[in-house]
Amino acid sequence: MIHQAIRPRRTLLPHTCGHTPRLIETRGHVLTDARLFGQPTRMYHVECHRCGVATAPVWTQRTAENLWAAESGLVAITHLQTLRIEAERGLLTAA
Repeated sequence: MIHQAIRPRRTLLPHTCGHTPRLIETRGHVLTDARLFGQPTRMYHVECHRCGVATAPVWTQRTAENLWAAESGLVAITHLQTLRIEAERGLLTAA
């Protein structure tokens, strides 16, 4: 998997600690299942590394930015990998 900080489409509000958050794009699948071929491979989340919080990983950049602005769905950064796996399992069951 590749994690890369990208430029957000709109200015992200600083977190309560005053630190500027980063928009992170994750490319690639966590699960190695042939049924994921042709499914979305990019997920986005916004994180404040100093506080250790992030939005849940979502499939669109705009949704990640909106979750950060609404401060809803914030999770610990350590839970991101588990949430990515659950999202990919959701793709498998939907197919």
